[in-house]
Amino acid sequence: MSPQEISAAEEAIRDAQDANTGSIFKVTKVKCVEGWARAAVEETEVPSDEAVGYEVYLRMTDAGRWEVAQTGTDLTTSDLPGAPPELFKD
Repeated sequence: MSPQEISAAEEAIRDAQDANTGSIFKVTKVKCVEGWARAAVEETEVPSDEAVGYEVYLRMTDAGRWEVAQTGTDLTTSDLPGAPPELFKD
């Protein structure tokens, strides 16, 4: 992973764990495009059929830090105006 992907993944995990107190998450996939990132997070240490999983969408701030723009699954460009279409492709 690139340094940009690593930092996006770390912020996505931080956000997921803040939103789900007591749970531990891992990133299963990360994609960075034009100052935006999409990271798939999944809860660990629970049975797979009970694990929480979703995507965290981030954008790079002017200060060079990732900030969470939105979370969810199956988001599109209409959900995140300004995000490049390539971000939503696998």
